[in-house]
Amino acid sequence: MSGRAARLRGGGTHSLTPAFTLAEVLITLGIIGVVAAVTMQSLITNYQKKVAAAKLKKVYSVISQAIEHAEIDNGPMSEWSMNKPIYDQSLGQVWYKTNLEYLLPHLDGAVMKYSIYPKNLAYGNSAIIKNLAGNSVNSPLARYFIVTKDGMFISIEHINWIDIVPYFNVDINGKNGPNTWGKDIFSFQVANKKKLTGFNFGNASYEQILNGSCSKNYTDRNNTCSTLIIQDGWEIKYPW
Repeated sequence: MSGRAARLRGGGTHSLTPAFTLAEVLITLGIIGVVAAVTMQSLITNYQKKVAAAKLKKVYSVISQAIEHAEIDNGPMSEWSMNKPIYDQSLGQVWYKTNLEYLLPHLDGAVMKYSIYPKNLAYGNSAIIKNLAGNSVNSPLARYFIVTKDGMFISIEHINWIDIVPYFNVDINGKNGPNTWGKDIFSFQVANKKKLTGFNFGNASYEQILNGSCSKNYTDRNNTCSTLIIQDGWEIKYPW
């Protein structure tokens, strides 16, 4: 009996019910799988962005409060070693150490570490530190850096040699990945030598940062991404 006859065996004038071939079923399942994978990845990425933004907001608050309390004990931040010129390596290390030591007592449970090669001490391998383009970049840590009780790394650096503009680098989850600028490593600039802001030494516009130093086309540290996050109300909206 043919397949057609078998389907009509029930008699009567019932219309034929079309059957799917195996190829059609497999194609349909493949499409469903692709859509599900894309949707799942989007959900995971959005979740990761929310977690990163929340942790970054927390460390921003922690550093800001530590600065306020340290100023009560040590006077205005501008009178620490913030405005001292740095001409040699030894004086540079004093600068790093002094400013972090002022903050350390006001970071509950934090400890300070030191290494000539902190990128190795902190991460094990400096090559794992990436930017949004996926390229290896320099370590975000100076020789002195703070490890908070919840595992965040905080270091301090500066722009210029004489008119020093300090800024903090933070890794919101320490050694844990992805160890990438703009994903879990960020910078906060000390504006007017007191208030923390997003890193934006060049005073670039939102669009300039989005399409430039906080994009996947940028070849160096994406440390201006913090500016976009703050302007977006502590949300991460840029592609990563």
